[in-house]
Amino acid sequence: MYEVQVQNTCSFGTSLFSSTVVFTTNAAPVYVCTDNYEPNNLRIMATQIQPNSVTTSMIATSGDNDYFKFTTNSAEPKVKIRLSNLPLDYDLKLYKPNGVLIATSQNANTRPEQIILNSAVFGDNYVARVYGYNGVFDNTSCYNLQVETSANNFRTEESMEDESLKPEIYFYPNPASSTITTEIYKAEPELITCHIYNALGQVVATQCIEAQTGFNEIRFSIASLANGFYVMEIIDAQEKVAEKFEILH
Repeated sequence: MYEVQVQNTCSFGTSLFSSTVVFTTNAAPVYVCTDNYEPNNLRIMATQIQPNSVTTSMIATSGDNDYFKFTTNSAEPKVKIRLSNLPLDYDLKLYKPNGVLIATSQNANTRPEQIILNSAVFGDNYVARVYGYNGVFDNTSCYNLQVETSANNFRTEESMEDESLKPEIYFYPNPASSTITTEIYKAEPELITCHIYNALGQVVATQCIEAQTGFNEIRFSIASLANGFYVMEIIDAQEKVAEKFEILH
């Protein structure tokens, strides 16, 4: 609560203070992480999630497992699962519904986990499992689980070894309607600037990031941009590269 009085000070004199005005400020909003998907501790109890969205949840107890299931579609059958914003060392596994293990990501400490499945076909069902390494948990902090799908193969570190097979810039989806994401691989941390130009050569969007070793994502919201062809340009300390993409709402 605050009290305010006003006094005018002019060249010819100073007024009396006004009557007191009392006001109260609102408390700053507090973000509360909640675990809305329990019970999903078993594969048969997996929570259905939609691809191309972010699911926020937590590992609340030692031995807690979070299972999530999703289905690919005919237009975008390729799959990338990313586990990020980790408060502790969490790991990621991907299964078929019958329990057959497809892939595992077990990076150290709080590094993000990622699984890419370019062999997926439309209509396939999958189950992702999030769990704490050696039973670690945090009942106040959430993680982010994102399942992305694409018509094109996602880039893997192995595919980076053959430079002749990779485009200058990889982005998806293309054509894009609401968002477009580019993936950049860096051998060491460095500053990256990314511009989007329209057909007139005007910059319509820009982002700068501190890229880390490995794959880095830059995502643009393009819902307000008109249909047509655009150019994405990426600049780092060594080079400048550009590729064309299409926006189609």
